[in-house]
Amino acid sequence: MIFIVVKFKVRSEHQDEWLETTKAFTEATRAEPGNLWFDWSRSVDDPSEFVLVEAFRDGDAGAAHVGSEHFEKGLDAMRPALAETPRILNMEIPGASGPGWVSSRSADRKQKRCVPPTGGTHRGVTEPVRGPHPCLQHPCRVREVDAMPRWGTRC
Repeated sequence: MIFIVVKFKVRSEHQDEWLETTKAFTEATRAEPGNLWFDWSRSVDDPSEFVLVEAFRDGDAGAAHVGSEHFEKGLDAMRPALAETPRILNMEIPGASGPGWVSSRSADRKQKRCVPPTGGTHRGVTEPVRGPHPCLQHPCRVREVDAMPRWGTRC
């Protein structure tokens, strides 16, 4: 799996229209066969910061994305709105593209668990969780959980 996080600093006059500016790029990327997820968030501390979290099945899918026409058009649409060069984290996670990973657009929300480093289920949480995660006191300090793969996650 190719996992990417991009932080965009957007000029104040473009902040309210940012998601509309990136809409065509987002929709085209989500339609790519190798795209696992492509999700935007906005910082609660800095309204000029937008964060893109994206994942692709493998290096070939990532290369197809970067080589696509909508990628180039997306960059062209975003450039005038940017206050600075985006900060990018790009990493390959070997073996993480199997069936245990779920697209955020089709996440299995039936069961959520925190699996502490020692293994097992922390505090027996096996039913759906909304709001603050019961693991707040756990050393992993998980604050909020919306969707995790059915089998849990490591802290």
